[in-house]
Amino acid sequence: MGRSDLQKLLDEKKTAKKHLFDECWPDANIKLPLVLVFATKEKSNHELVFKLLEGLLVMPIQILVVSDQEAGESHKHHSGKVMWFNPATGNDAVKLEQWLLAGDMAIIFDEKMATLNTLFDKGIVPIGHEKSPLLANYQPNEETGNSFTYSDKNPWGVFAALVRACETFHFPYDWQHIIRGILKVR
Repeated sequence: MGRSDLQKLLDEKKTAKKHLFDECWPDANIKLPLVLVFATKEKSNHELVFKLLEGLLVMPIQILVVSDQEAGESHKHHSGKVMWFNPATGNDAVKLEQWLLAGDMAIIFDEKMATLNTLFDKGIVPIGHEKSPLLANYQPNEETGNSFTYSDKNPWGVFAALVRACETFHFPYDWQHIIRGILKVR
C-alpha cells in the first residue's frame, strides 16, 4: 500500500466518523479514538464487556459496543461516551459498514479470521488475545506489530492493552505505521 492509498483511507475514516457522529452521536468527541467493542454471543464475553465498561468510561475514548444482545437499534449510555449498536435489528448492514470505516481500534474476544480480515480491511487496529496467529503485539522500539494484545482474557488484561493502544494513537506516525502494516496483512 502506497502513502497515497493510506492517506485516502485515513481521509475516508475521518469523513465517516464526522458523518456518523453528526447523524447518530452529536455529543461525541470526534477527536477521541473510536473504540469498537465486539461483544459476541458468548455470555462470558458480555459479562467481560460490562466489567470493562467501568474502566473504559475513564479513558479519553468514544466506545461503540457492537452486540446483538441489546434491544433496539442503538442505545446511548448516560455518560455520552458509550453507544450500543445492534446489527441484528434488520437493515443495519450499511450502518455497520459505516461504523467500521469510522472505527480506529476494536476490542475482540475471538480470533475468527473473518472478523480480523474485516478489521484489517477497514484499517482498524485490533486489540485481541495474544494466541491469535494473525495478531502481533505492537513493539514501538522495533516498530513491529499489527495489534495490541492481551495475555489474560480478563478486564485488567484487556484494559492494559487498550491503554497501550490509546497512548500510541496519539503518535500519528506510529499509528499510521501500524495501519500500513495491517493493510499489508490482508
